[in-house]
Amino acid sequence: MLAAGSFLGKVLLIDPESGKTHVEVRRAHRGPCKAVTVSPDGTLVASGGYDALVKLWNMCGEEHVRLVGHSKPITAVNFCDDQSVLASSSEDGSIHLWDTATGELMRVLGPINCEVHCVAFDPSAKGGSRLASGGHDCRVRQWALHGGTSHGHAMCEPTVREYVPAAERVPGENLAHQKPVVSLAYSPDGGRLACGYASGRIEVLDAVLGLMLHMICPTRPNRSFTNMVAFSPDGLTLAFRFFPPHLATTDHATHFLFTRI
Repeated sequence: MLAAGSFLGKVLLIDPESGKTHVEVRRAHRGPCKAVTVSPDGTLVASGGYDALVKLWNMCGEEHVRLVGHSKPITAVNFCDDQSVLASSSEDGSIHLWDTATGELMRVLGPINCEVHCVAFDPSAKGGSRLASGGHDCRVRQWALHGGTSHGHAMCEPTVREYVPAAERVPGENLAHQKPVVSLAYSPDGGRLACGYASGRIEVLDAVLGLMLHMICPTRPNRSFTNMVAFSPDGLTLAFRFFPPHLATTDHATHFLFTRI
């Protein structure tokens, strides 16, 4: 099942094959709902809205739990590998980690001193022990959560590694692409991290060393942003989406592009 949010605050559950809407929650959030994701086992949907609320739903559209803690609009939600933990990022400059069974706030990462636009768990890291975030300061941060995220373990302060965009490291590099990080995705093995910028530029990093492995640039920089990046299950293909679309090679129905990396 595919989940989608709307500017009217709806949460929709859609059959990806037929395109038909199976469930429509009309008043899921007050104001736009721009963050939505399905749990790895397909039993839960998480949504985040401009009302600063995060909600968990079952596949019938019934509210499972309401997560209260952010003070500004939610920008992204993401489940860890076993869906025991949900991460939410917000314009308030923080990342919250929630226990999906109880709705309890387990940990707050930040403040980061800027809006956090995206967050992604490493699918190879058990129990949500590593995640990445991207924000308005053009930085990508990787968080290593020592001791895990469970209340049953000693939880030490996380280790944070910060990735500096190429334009700040290479003399003479065009600074025009230095715009916020708006999308992130780990490869299935956790070895690479794809970062989409508001300029449309994509950098694929070695997630361990922090080195840039690949760079993808739009034909018209700064006229669109990369609002989605995703790896294929085998990790060999990267899908991404520019918005608004402008490339002649784009599938006009979905505006998705694909590249082998």
